[in-house]
Amino acid sequence: MSATVERAREALASGLPPVEVYAALTVGADFQDTALAVCEALGIPRADVQRRLRGAEELWGDFAPGDEEFLGELLDLIGVFDVHVVLDEPGERVRRLLGRSMGALGGIASGAAFSIGRKLDTGRLPEAYTVLVGLPVREARERCARRDASGSRPRAR
Repeated sequence: MSATVERAREALASGLPPVEVYAALTVGADFQDTALAVCEALGIPRADVQRRLRGAEELWGDFAPGDEEFLGELLDLIGVFDVHVVLDEPGERVRRLLGRSMGALGGIASGAAFSIGRKLDTGRLPEAYTVLVGLPVREARERCARRDASGSRPRAR
């Protein structure tokens, strides 16, 4: 275990959020190596972290000393520091139902879908539900769901 991982574990154990831990540890250090260390301290498997960071390689060069906090917030926003959980059977049933509910809405904006997906992955089911019930139902889905007397779908107007 590296010294950076150990320092990250200690900071996380003290109650600091991953973004703040990342910002503090990356000062004068490699941005990507520090992200890997914070994720290891969180218990996120390295393969998952590498998958989450895929495509970010070109971003690392765009940041300079002093950008540590901003970069930490960006990494958090895209879910790099998310700790995925395994739910018990009732929780898993709720997660599946919420996922099906997303489809029943007729499509959701990508940002909302990403946000709900993160909440489902991290076990924050009440938060996912709250976002889901606030979303509008898309007109196109409603139109497709309605059938005329013959049972066929109505034609687009």
